[in-house]
Amino acid sequence: MKTGTLITSTVTVTANYKPYMLGLFGFSTLPIAVTSKSLVSMPPFIDFYLLLDNTPSMGLGATVADMNKLIAATKNAPVDPSCAFACHETGPFTASHKATIPERYGLAKTLGVTMRIDVVREATQKLMTTAESTERTPDQYRMAIYDFGGAADVIDQQNPVARQISKLQANLVQSAIDAKALDLMTIPYQNYNSDRQTNFKSTLTSMDKLIPKTGDGMTSSNPQKVLFFVSDGLNDGYDCASSGCRRIAPIDTAICTTMKSRGVRIAVLYTTYQPVPTDVFFMGNVQKFLPPKANPSQLATQMEACASPGLYFEVGPNQGISQAMTALFNKVVSVVRINS
Repeated sequence: MKTGTLITSTVTVTANYKPYMLGLFGFSTLPIAVTSKSLVSMPPFIDFYLLLDNTPSMGLGATVADMNKLIAATKNAPVDPSCAFACHETGPFTASHKATIPERYGLAKTLGVTMRIDVVREATQKLMTTAESTERTPDQYRMAIYDFGGAADVIDQQNPVARQISKLQANLVQSAIDAKALDLMTIPYQNYNSDRQTNFKSTLTSMDKLIPKTGDGMTSSNPQKVLFFVSDGLNDGYDCASSGCRRIAPIDTAICTTMKSRGVRIAVLYTTYQPVPTDVFFMGNVQKFLPPKANPSQLATQMEACASPGLYFEVGPNQGISQAMTALFNKVVSVVRINS
């Protein structure tokens, strides 16, 4: 019997046993019945919608060593010294500061610094290979890739939407090629739009609108839907319910609840937000959400609350994001067999 992706098989065997000793008491045969029930979860068809955070905070050095290299290289900078972020400015360093200051993104490339966005890009490409090798039937998995936008001065300042990097497709080789386009969001200059480039509510709402109704996964025409969300968990976006119309806080999980309520599973990979004690913004706005000020981390707990049960993973700066993405993917597609 098939129910959704579960196939139930029930086998009953009956026999008549002729006991020697009981024959002395008038029993010629003894009926025996044994029932075995097996449940097999068939590999479902799944559409994955990857939402990858590429906002300026993902320009942080990928490891502590990378962060320290950037801090050392900018120690004597006339503006924003000792910075661990490789911000990708396309114009002057600030709106008013016209002096020649090395653009931090280019500096990171010159120094050979690996940024978190670099690791996420590579991990996404490897994930496509993993997904393809995991398929048990042709075109079992389809992937679409989105980020938060290519340029801060192009996205909607108040209600940004996710930008498509790769269309939904079963050609995962092409998806891996498309993923090369994932890069750090550019900004015209430091503090552009008060740095409000990470609006989780608006961006996730746009994802909710574009992800169709989920299916049971039994056929390619009725696939399950999964949002695969990778981020450092800090919202910094336009919100006039907050002071100065700027909300700097952990993710509001209301939109996550909305998506899950209609059957979309959410897999969350939280890239641990690392303390940056040399950064004034961090000390004044972010430190309060992390240990030891907040224990456990409010960023981590809210990201986990956004995820569907069992589909949350946290990865630190010296851990493998690629391995974490693969582990999370395997959780989503795992096949369960129960025998009784």
